[in-house]
Amino acid sequence: MRIEVSARGVRVTRRLREYVAHRLHFKLGRFSDRINLVKVRIVDVNGPRGGIDLQCRIQVRGTDVDGLVASALAANPTSAIDEAADRIHRVVGREFARALELRRGRRPRYSGLP
Repeated sequence: MRIEVSARGVRVTRRLREYVAHRLHFKLGRFSDRINLVKVRIVDVNGPRGGIDLQCRIQVRGTDVDGLVASALAANPTSAIDEAADRIHRVVGREFARALELRRGRRPRYSGLP
């Protein structure tokens, strides 16, 4: 699982890259053999005006899945990363379960989401 981190309006330090890698390996580690690439983009939406304006967007590409995306807004980068990592974990888990059900020839269960 390759992780790419980029940003606009936020300085990406070595420590921030390590934090992103740690969180994603923790959340997506069990799927790492089926995930090829994880792109993480952190953007300061409002610029210097401040406020809850840091967006973290995580995109996952791999076998059985392509282009799964989750994002979150927060006041600081680590909170945005945590929230987006939680969301992408749920999305990826649901998609891999759905793909497994389809391979087994069963109809996927309704997830309750629209």
